[in-house]
Amino acid sequence: MPGPVASSSALRATSRGWTFELLPDRLVFVEAYGARRVTTPRPARQSASPSGGDLYVAVTESHRLTVRIHAIPCVDSMSGERHGSTVEVELDDTLFRGCGDLLAR
Repeated sequence: MPGPVASSSALRATSRGWTFELLPDRLVFVEAYGARRVTTPRPARQSASPSGGDLYVAVTESHRLTVRIHAIPCVDSMSGERHGSTVEVELDDTLFRGCGDLLAR
């Protein structure tokens, strides 16, 4: 499995109804087409998840945000657009799956 996908980069991931951004200083997750937004400081990348890729876990007083970024190409099921990474975002007990790409610096 390839090395870290986004350990020092920025990444944007989307799927129907939600968007996630891994930015240099924070994590931003927006769901329900913008009705709910969770922002946390960017945590350090933890050791790679069991399936490889990057793992980030942010815990606030209100939420637990777990993000897994895999260097596995992904195809958006609605648009057919190809992306460089497969992304899983877990907010509290709800899992979201989608596709992501590194952002240009």
